[in-house]
Amino acid sequence: MDKGLTHFQGEGMPTAQDVANEGRLARIEAKVDAFSLRFEEVFASQVRDHGKRLRENEALIQELRSELAEIKGKREGSKATLALIFSIVTGVSGFLGALISRML
Repeated sequence: MDKGLTHFQGEGMPTAQDVANEGRLARIEAKVDAFSLRFEEVFASQVRDHGKRLRENEALIQELRSELAEIKGKREGSKATLALIFSIVTGVSGFLGALISRML
């Protein structure tokens, strides 16, 4: 069954205006279909681009977190080293103080 002018059956022959309107409607529907297809393509492209950027940002964030953990680890190691050195200096000075007081 012809999809275009079926609603005119039973009403007699379609007028020239009816045929023109049907043609115009068909062109509008074709444009809407083309727009819809293009919109889907653009949308899919944008989603892919955003996904790529998100993956790049996540990789960068992971790299920065690793660097930060390394820096914090070095800082904590430095603090522990300083504490050890301070303890050794304190022990040596106490030993020297005791040794000097026995000599006097």
